[in-house]
Formats: sequence, structure tokens, C-alpha cells
Amino acid sequence: MVERFESYLGVLPLTQVVKTRIDEIMILNHAMFDEDILDIFICELKNNEERTTFTSLWLFTESYAIECKDFLTTYDFDMAPYKNRLHYCSIKSTEFDFVSPTEKSLVKITFQFDSRISGTFTATNDNCLKAYEFYKKYIIPNVVK
Repeated sequence: MVERFESYLGVLPLTQVVKTRIDEIMILNHAMFDEDILDIFICELKNNEERTTFTSLWLFTESYAIECKDFLTTYDFDMAPYKNRLHYCSIKSTEFDFVSPTEKSLVKITFQFDSRISGTFTATNDNCLKAYEFYKKYIIPNVVK
């Protein structure tokens, strides 16, 4: 399954072990929810030593947004329907103009479903572009007007 997202995954410093883990989680979630995974997003931050830390994996199907928390070490999945179910969103960036990320770029996107469940996308460097793409594709269009 992960091969479909190889161009996105190539932007991140992922080892083959991490890619295999992502594939395993995608297959497991596909079996649970019986819907094709349309898109993925990997939340990551830089630690004090400027090393990338992966925090969660988001999977989007036609109906559900699925957060796979601490995906490298655990099976901890939250699922919520997202179509026309968002009531709040915010986007905050540092050294990111929504066009050209730098090595110091950071973006944080927070959103809340009508069930009061919330989610957050975090990204650095080039991954900021993918976070912003998700904001425009999955968050903004699904905010209840």
C-alpha cells in the first residue's frame, strides 16, 4: 500500500523499517474500516538536536480521518468521520509563507470535529507543504458553515 505514497514519503527522512511499519499500519486500518486509504500525512517535529521525531500518522479514507498515535511503537488509533464535521480550525506557521519552506519552517494545524474530538498536524521543512495541502483539501472544505 505504501508504494502509492512514495513521492510524499521521499520528502521525509524515513528508513525502510519505518516505511514497512507505515505499510503494516495501513493494511491493518484498511482491514478494520474496509475503506481504501486515499491519503496519508506524517506528523513530525525537530527535537533539541534538530533530529526528526515522528509523532503520528494520519490516514484519510472517503469517510474517516484516522490518527495512528505513536505509530512507530504502538497500535493506538482514533477514528472520526470528517465530511462536513469540523467546527474549528487554526493554522500557525513559523518561517513558512505557505509557498516556500526553509530548514527552519514549522507549521501547526489544529482542528476540532463536531464530536469535540480534536486533531493536530505538525510539520517541519518540506513537510509543511503537505500539511498545508491537507489543510486546504481535508480541513477547510469540511468546516461546517
